[in-house]
Amino acid sequence: MARHQRLQLACCVLLLVAVVAPWLTCALSCRSVAAGGDWHLNSTWTGCGGGLPGPDDVATIGGSSQQADVTIASGSAPVQVAAVLVNSGRLLNKGELRAAYVLVETAALLSTGKLAVAGNATLIVDSGVLTHSGSLSLNASAETNGSAYLRVSSSRVAIDGSLSVLSTASGYARAIVASSRVTVGGRLTITGGFSSDAATVDSDLLNELASGLGAESSAIIVKGDVSITSHYGQSEIGGGATGNVALWAQGTDLTVGDELAVQSADAGAGANSGFVELATAQDVDQPSGSGPVSVSNIIVGGVVFVESGDGGSADGGQGGSAGGVVLGLYNSVLAAKGKVASIVVQGGNGGFGSDGGGAGADAKVVVAYGGTVKVSGELALTGGQGGLGGGLGGSALLSVQHGGQIDVGTDAVLMSGDGGDGHPNSTDGGNGGVSGLLIVEAGSVTVKRDAVFTSGRGGNGNQGGSSRTSYLAAAPVSDIRKRATTTSAHKSSLSVAIGGDLRLVSRPAGNGSTYGGGGSCIAARTTSLTGDVGGIVLDVYGARLAVAGDISIGGCSGGQGFGVRGGSAGVTAITSLGGSIGVGGSVSVTGGDGGLSVNSTNDGGQGAIAFLAADTDSSIDIQGSLTLASGRGGDVVNGTGNGGDVAASSNSQDLFAGVSLHGSSSVTVAGLVSVTSGPSGSVSAGSVEGAAGRAGSPATMSIVADDSSAFTAGDVSLVGGDTGFAITNVAGEEPATDDEADLVNPTAVGASGRGVITINGKLYVKGGNGGSENLRRARDAGSAQVAVTSFGRAILRGTATVLGGDGGNSASASDNGGNGGIGLLYARSEGQLTFGDLVLRGGAAGQGAQISLDGERGPALATATYGAAVFQSGRLSLRAGDARNASVSASTRYPPHSIALTAAEWTVYPCSGAGISFAADPANSFALALSSTFRDCRGSGASVGYPTPVSDGSGDASCVPCSCTESAYSSCPSSAASSVLPPLPLAFIFSFLF
Repeated sequence: MARHQRLQLACCVLLLVAVVAPWLTCALSCRSVAAGGDWHLNSTWTGCGGGLPGPDDVATIGGSSQQADVTIASGSAPVQVAAVLVNSGRLLNKGELRAAYVLVETAALLSTGKLAVAGNATLIVDSGVLTHSGSLSLNASAETNGSAYLRVSSSRVAIDGSLSVLSTASGYARAIVASSRVTVGGRLTITGGFSSDAATVDSDLLNELASGLGAESSAIIVKGDVSITSHYGQSEIGGGATGNVALWAQGTDLTVGDELAVQSADAGAGANSGFVELATAQDVDQPSGSGPVSVSNIIVGGVVFVESGDGGSADGGQGGSAGGVVLGLYNSVLAAKGKVASIVVQGGNGGFGSDGGGAGADAKVVVAYGGTVKVSGELALTGGQGGLGGGLGGSALLSVQHGGQIDVGTDAVLMSGDGGDGHPNSTDGGNGGVSGLLIVEAGSVTVKRDAVFTSGRGGNGNQGGSSRTSYLAAAPVSDIRKRATTTSAHKSSLSVAIGGDLRLVSRPAGNGSTYGGGGSCIAARTTSLTGDVGGIVLDVYGARLAVAGDISIGGCSGGQGFGVRGGSAGVTAITSLGGSIGVGGSVSVTGGDGGLSVNSTNDGGQGAIAFLAADTDSSIDIQGSLTLASGRGGDVVNGTGNGGDVAASSNSQDLFAGVSLHGSSSVTVAGLVSVTSGPSGSVSAGSVEGAAGRAGSPATMSIVADDSSAFTAGDVSLVGGDTGFAITNVAGEEPATDDEADLVNPTAVGASGRGVITINGKLYVKGGNGGSENLRRARDAGSAQVAVTSFGRAILRGTATVLGGDGGNSASASDNGGNGGIGLLYARSEGQLTFGDLVLRGGAAGQGAQISLDGERGPALATATYGAAVFQSGRLSLRAGDARNASVSASTRYPPHSIALTAAEWTVYPCSGAGISFAADPANSFALALSSTFRDCRGSGASVGYPTPVSDGSGDASCVPCSCTESAYSSCPSSAASSVLPPLPLAFIFSFLF
């Protein structure tokens, strides 16, 4: 033994020790003899001073020209060495072996006894074989560098039990597998710590800043769970931060019998938690830069968890942020196939901080370049909550790019984190996260049941945090407009199919505190068609969306402001540029409300419109109803600002609430179409002296089919939004003059440019009511219109009612009430209007402080010009709006009831109950000019309820009424088709669902 000790002292400078075991201060380098033998026989070894390898020694089995077997016999004394190098031949472990470093190179380590790698905890198998009948643990110690490292290259490893790779809290734990086959009969556990240094090896196979599993061109089979985690944060290590964790698989088949978990732990006080990655390419968050990626297959029998820990809280400092979470799958498959399998991707929460809250983590899934995610259960993405103190909420983002595919067996749920509330009067509220599905260029998503996307609210604070609209979007890589106008031969393969309901929920922005502004809702997608919107955005020619149930899209509202402006709401919509949408149920789109402005000289927040827009051969078919409900403008309370408008975003002011069709697109709705809006913002000055704010402007609301498009529906109801009231302390400026007000914020149904509108049921169109004032002239009402221009056609098969809005009231002793809105039928430039029974009525006059100050009644007007044609098979009733004094004129510029034809024609068919009825008024007018024709074909004995048409000498009004002899006018047209549309074939909805 003395000789052995002396040789140990002499070996301290050996190169082998310096390379393999640099932590040793001195050791012997022992080598087995060529013939091998029993480990416990001195004759088996050379270089050991005649003895056996000791705890500090390096034991080498074989050599470049040796094929020796060394055996640790069953029941023999346990073996503990610093390192075991199996260079050739075999090491047969039937007893017990402990080492800090194990290398198996072009050789085999066959273990049926006990095997442990501890201390430096390094195990390398290079072009070799390792088998072990029990469980194997690589357990690092603090006395070494604290890291644990397993590397398998061009080898075969089989562990019958569990395999653990465990670092200390300050080191890495990394398992690297390249061109190998690894089998684990139990559980695979990899637990790393925090390290401020990058890993120096294998950075091409695993993120150099992370612990975890990296594999390339390999097969890995784990019959139990796979758990890749980090240690909880400790204040003395990295200030309490936790380590990053990752699983990278490139060209690898990974099979997991039960759960797969890739999770970082919660951080210590005020520290950040580590990021988390599960990916099949190095560029986990930027697939376009990844280049060719070898195919991997990750098959999991249970739940897949990809989660980051929470940031640490700090009372007296900044709260810690949570690490981001990315599941990136490129040209590969991830399948969770168990009966209760699901995929959960969750960002950690930000920590509380008295100086500011930490940010919640984003949860991202990116599937690209032919990548496929299949899960038999639920797919759930959850962004982390922002920490109290104004931390940002994390987003939940699902991205399918360049041919990716996602198949979900039950529900898909995306939920973003809320922004953290700020500390009162000191810090701002955090912004909420956004939830969305984005498909770029090509890809498919199938969800067998419901899909629910919910964005986080903005935090309350000194300044309210913003929120964002949820979205489902399809977009090309670039130049959307150019690609959209290509032929059908260039359609992208892009589809989303939902077997249940699709719900997009957007939560409100945060409220400001005593002197803070309300947060605004930000539209999450910028489109070439409509600017900034949230909701459903198909910007790729040929994109398809099929929903077997209902679609519900809710806009987010602006926050309440104190002493400053209220927050604006985000616009929500369904937009399609060359896409197709099929819905088996009903569709509802709701715009958010503008935020209040309280105790302020600033305005209420802008309310958001809700609309459906389609262009470039788009097709939208809805078996149920369609509801488009715009929000309301924000009110001013105890302030001098103006009420909020109801409008689109700042870069899309030409948009309107309702339906807009262009470019040979079509919308078909079997049930009711309802288009409504909340009122514009009101003003209540309260105790503020000199307050003269005005109510906001309501939304413009229309259903328009233009450019060879077609709109078909059952019943249709458009009710214009009202103008808010204004209770002020001084009169302020007067509203717009009558000439300017006539066509402000109309509510209209219109066809133009060879577009066609067909309404099989009832039509109800009402203009918005004017706003009331206490010290000024009241606001005029909006008009209600049915219009056809430029070869457009409108076919109204049921009863139609077109009503102008009612004028607002004024309490001023010297100012008028508002004028009632116009009820208008308008045909121009070869447009054709066909209807049955129709009530056309102006809006009621707004009341003044006395009858003499009442506004004008809205007139009922019908006009056709320049080649337009009107075909009437029912009764048309024209009536001006109501007024307290019946002698009050309907308008200073229009007759109360009027039909005017200029180079146009109007035909009344000989149908039962048909005719035209003017309410009695000496100012009524019926005029023909420029070779116009009016024919009332009901027969010479039919009753007449209209004034005798007056011609300029070129018009023909000889048939008033008469029996028309031309075959086109001599009989009542055949009955219109049933007002109930046939249901869409289920094959359309399910054609690419299952």
